[in-house]
Amino acid sequence: MKFLLIDPPFQKFMDFSKRMVPLGLLSLAATLKREGHEVTVFDADYHPTGKSFEFHEKMQHYDAYLNGLQDLQHPLWEASRRVIRTERPDVVGISIISTKLPSAERVADVARQEGVGIIAAGGPHASIKPEEVWNRGHFDYVFTGEAEDAIPKILDLPKGIIVGERIKNLDALPWPDRRTLKGLEDYDPKDLGMVMTTRGCPNDCNFCNSGMLWGRKVRSRSIDNVLGEVKHLKSDLGVTDFYLVDDTFTYKSERVAEFCEGVTDQGITWSCLARANTITSELARRMKLSGCTSVKLGVESGSEYVLGLMNKNQKKVDVLNASEAFRQAGLPWVAYIMVGVPGEKPEHVDETIQFIREARPDFVSVSNFTPYPGTKFYDQIGANGEYHLHNHHRAESHGEVTREKVLEVARFVDQYNKESNARKK
Repeated sequence: MKFLLIDPPFQKFMDFSKRMVPLGLLSLAATLKREGHEVTVFDADYHPTGKSFEFHEKMQHYDAYLNGLQDLQHPLWEASRRVIRTERPDVVGISIISTKLPSAERVADVARQEGVGIIAAGGPHASIKPEEVWNRGHFDYVFTGEAEDAIPKILDLPKGIIVGERIKNLDALPWPDRRTLKGLEDYDPKDLGMVMTTRGCPNDCNFCNSGMLWGRKVRSRSIDNVLGEVKHLKSDLGVTDFYLVDDTFTYKSERVAEFCEGVTDQGITWSCLARANTITSELARRMKLSGCTSVKLGVESGSEYVLGLMNKNQKKVDVLNASEAFRQAGLPWVAYIMVGVPGEKPEHVDETIQFIREARPDFVSVSNFTPYPGTKFYDQIGANGEYHLHNHHRAESHGEVTREKVLEVARFVDQYNKESNARKK
């Protein structure tokens, strides 16, 4: 059979630069190819030439997406139509994150108009709210969880909601197949370097649905398997810069040390997501020496009270200790912060601003709280589908933190980053 797997457009409507590849679809593509099927992956949101707006500017562009959803003649819908006509697939599979649900449904409708016989949905939102996706009537199948084992058998399955089982042995999966990407020749090798080495997160933050998607138990690929993928991408596609997208790559220091040993002197650089309370001076030193160029930490808030609301299980002192470890190692780091969670007050936001000045990250990324389904905050505030109407690009309020306060933080972050960049020169 011929499969066309699509990541629907979202940021591209707003002319934002979007460079990360749809790793989940590439993993499915590799499994389907191993089973003898023909597969193309179309990232309809890939936009390397888009604008890199400052944070306060981003929040002003979300209406461009909403308007695009209503414009059936928009060039992005026509682009999806052209690809579907060219590929003539038997099956179209569409990956859905919550904010992309309306866009995914529009792409499904286009596929139906073009005569595609089987249209399937998967991804985070389909996994967490499968009944909603199914009942809206755009899809023949809704796959939940990890679909690598299920989707190759789609012809043998009754239409409806298909529950995918967790993959116990991740080394048994083929590496995500970047060569299935439509327009691969237009991709910068740096954009192809996303690698996931684990699935699962042991933490239970109230704003995050990762545990519901992947489970609390961390399942790990062997480091030999990871290094094999890294070396393959370098030799096959010229990738020399890698981004490890695990929720917490540093959750086991001995595993990080093994990876560092394997990539040292291999002519590559890499970055990762980490958690502050997993960072030590020795670990930061090893990472730097092995080619690590940046570490991203979920700082979230500079208020201990708000960290408690989030169930972050992290203290401000953990961030300060990690910052010092990075400083000693000469390793740049990025602080992710979030504004507007339920129960947060303006004075707590001020604490976050002050804490960023104290912690001194090299770069700050701010997001406005969005109540994603599958999170405790979503249930707490009865969000009931709000994710369709706004996300972190809009400055909405879920309590005492006003729209203007969110914009104040965005402006602070933009100025902080400018000053930080100036200090590096």
